[in-house]
Amino acid sequence: PPELTDRIVDFLHDDTESLKNCSLTCRSWTPASRYHIFRSVSLIFRSDWTNFERLLRTSPHLGFYVKRL
Repeated sequence: PPELTDRIVDFLHDDTESLKNCSLTCRSWTPASRYHIFRSVSLIFRSDWTNFERLLRTSPHLGFYVKRL
């Protein structure tokens, strides 16, 4: 059931590599994984800003997940 898989993904909230793998495992796991991956985005260098801008231009829906920049 989706509630169970969401709890599993939530448990991995601080393991970015595992979250990335979860997002590739099953389409239904992608939103919960993206929620944790993009929840807090740190952009330190100018190139980070450029790459993040490019990502948002190609996938604007990812901006929905950003809660802290």
